[in-house]
Amino acid sequence: MPDTESLFKKALGWIENFGTLKALFTAAMAFVVSSGVVSVLPGGWHQPQYGAVFGAALFSSAFVLVLMFRGAKAAYEFMAPRSITVTAHGGRKASLQFSHTGDPTTYKAQGRILSLEGGIANPAPQTFHAELQPGAGENGDFEVTLKDGEFAHVIVADIGISDGGPLGGGGTSFMQVRRGKYNSKTNVPDAGAVVEYSITSPQNAGGIGTRRYRVTRDGKYWDLINIEEL
Repeated sequence: MPDTESLFKKALGWIENFGTLKALFTAAMAFVVSSGVVSVLPGGWHQPQYGAVFGAALFSSAFVLVLMFRGAKAAYEFMAPRSITVTAHGGRKASLQFSHTGDPTTYKAQGRILSLEGGIANPAPQTFHAELQPGAGENGDFEVTLKDGEFAHVIVADIGISDGGPLGGGGTSFMQVRRGKYNSKTNVPDAGAVVEYSITSPQNAGGIGTRRYRVTRDGKYWDLINIEEL
């Protein structure tokens, strides 16, 4: 980030954090402006008239200064550089990692199963809200705010095990795509499924756009999932 932006950001934060200083600064500037207005008034007026003009100028200039400060702060927050990097990870769970750079930003993610390999009919083509898990934690939500350097995960797929599964003998295991919360999943074939994800934020309308991934179950290890971007 350029030095001028950094200094401007620090100045705004400093004034914002110290409300008394902001009020004093606004009052002082308003007083200066009002005094300037009164100094150019013609002579011969009654004292109350000067007082009325001074008061009107004082409150008007204070109002304008407050609007200017808030407008500058809002403009900076809107234009502040932000970026997000997406990385796909395979393993016992296939996941997408969203790494954020820049000022705090709120993100939401949506996904959907596009198709299943082998010509199998798609049992759940509807769009769903993806659960975002901040950091390395298991608890997530459909909306997360990330600061500079923070990240969140979306679990794309994992392995389900029926009663008496591979670890206990006599059961079966299967790959499943997570559709939102932990208990909302759809079974998909080992040959693979194509899923689509998009992530958006109110501070960055463009988000990262739409990306598609194929998840497949590893041929050698029953509990590993491969994921690749298409």
